[in-house]
Amino acid sequence: MADVGEKTRPGIVHRLDKDTSGLLVCAKTERAYLSLKSQIAGRVVTKKYRAIVRGVIKEDSGEINAPLAPDKKNGKKRRVDYENGKEAITLYEVLKRFKNHSYVEITIKTGRTHQIRAHFSHINKPVLGDTLYGPKKCQIKTGGQILHSQTLGFSHPATSEPMEFTAPLPPYFARVLQILES
Repeated sequence: MADVGEKTRPGIVHRLDKDTSGLLVCAKTERAYLSLKSQIAGRVVTKKYRAIVRGVIKEDSGEINAPLAPDKKNGKKRRVDYENGKEAITLYEVLKRFKNHSYVEITIKTGRTHQIRAHFSHINKPVLGDTLYGPKKCQIKTGGQILHSQTLGFSHPATSEPMEFTAPLPPYFARVLQILES
């Protein structure tokens, strides 16, 4: 893969934020890389995540449609910026509500850096364990942010056959769900 895609991230088509678990996509050939990149740019790749966020979301489902741009005060972060930001659309469905948290399935229509984390912080429901966009301290020992890339769907680069992959929740994520349920 050394000669496929970008020199700094050879073969990487779809990446994850630091501390996000789950699926990512790597291409072995230039043809596959270009096909997958084209599918992502055309917004035909299905990207579903699971997360636990701080706070109870009242609506059963919703959309966060808020453009994102680099944060001027902290270059590591993104912020909602209606004048200079790039389009960013996040759909969510509440799977379960707890006393002070919500377990959500998230579908992203765009793929901006830190999109899920910035969007949920914007609606005052930061991802649990995310110290960049949420509180620095967490009452629950999470082992990191509770955000998981669970499902990726796309067309096979050579055959165009629909493909979908699913990754189970990591043990630390499942443990936090158990803590919240007890």
